[in-house]
Amino acid sequence: MIKREAIKRFLVYVLISANLFVLKQKKKTQYDLAEEIRRFSAVEHADIVSGGTDLVAIIRVKDVEEFDTFLLGKLQLVEWIEKTQSMIVIHKT
Repeated sequence: MIKREAIKRFLVYVLISANLFVLKQKKKTQYDLAEEIRRFSAVEHADIVSGGTDLVAIIRVKDVEEFDTFLLGKLQLVEWIEKTQSMIVIHKT
């Protein structure tokens, strides 16, 4: 675990809005979407929340380039995701 944290220091919170219409068409739920997101190795948590977004994912990668590859090449390609908003942690207390 210590080795992984030394390598993967870049922490990002990603707010995820689900496409509820597509979820219903596919007979899926936000629980299914959260499970799908949790399958990615960069995802530490994917939690269903209330408010202005549907899920919050905590992503840990080694740098911004790896995050770019993950976000554009994997996460945003999940069919049930309508939009994302990323917040990069610049100081963790």
